[in-house]
Amino acid sequence: MTVIDITTGEAPAEPGGPARPGGRGSARRARWVLALVTLACAVYAAVAGTLYWNAAHDRTLAADRARDRALAAGRADLTALSGIDARSTAAIGKGLDGWLAATSGPLHSALAAARDSDAAQLAKAGTLTTATVTDAALTQIDADAGTAQMIASVSVVVTPKAGGSGAPGTERQRFRASLSRSGGADSGRWTIESLTAIPAGGGD
Repeated sequence: MTVIDITTGEAPAEPGGPARPGGRGSARRARWVLALVTLACAVYAAVAGTLYWNAAHDRTLAADRARDRALAAGRADLTALSGIDARSTAAIGKGLDGWLAATSGPLHSALAAARDSDAAQLAKAGTLTTATVTDAALTQIDADAGTAQMIASVSVVVTPKAGGSGAPGTERQRFRASLSRSGGADSGRWTIESLTAIPAGGGD
């Protein structure tokens, strides 16, 4: 009677006879090795896929944050530039400071150079001008370079100086603004470096 070794599935070698080759035991070990290699490949693919998705997701979130910050800053800066309280010298000075804080580059330089003449004209007018950005969108942004383009619609209400004639009037204006960021992506400040009025009926 032949006795089978249940651990290997093979018959033991006859006493004094030659050793039997691996047979079914070798095939079983090969299948185990193949299964382990397949499992390792599957785990690697799953981990690599997760890491790639996380990296792509992080880049998308960073881009969304940059766009939100640029748009919010652009709206606030345009609101400051479109209105000013010219009813007192102190209010005019505060408003002109706000203009400078909202700008950079060529626009900032032009406003700084014209500050005295602007203050004189505003004091003479004595009006209160308030602005509301009713709609705005970024048409382009390069978060790495810190630049963006924005178009916006603004509602401007001009109230005549005290004792003057006429009632408050409302104007609706559209602008194209170039934004730039100073500092890093997370802590930098977006400001307007150029501003162009879009004529009524003009394209974007």
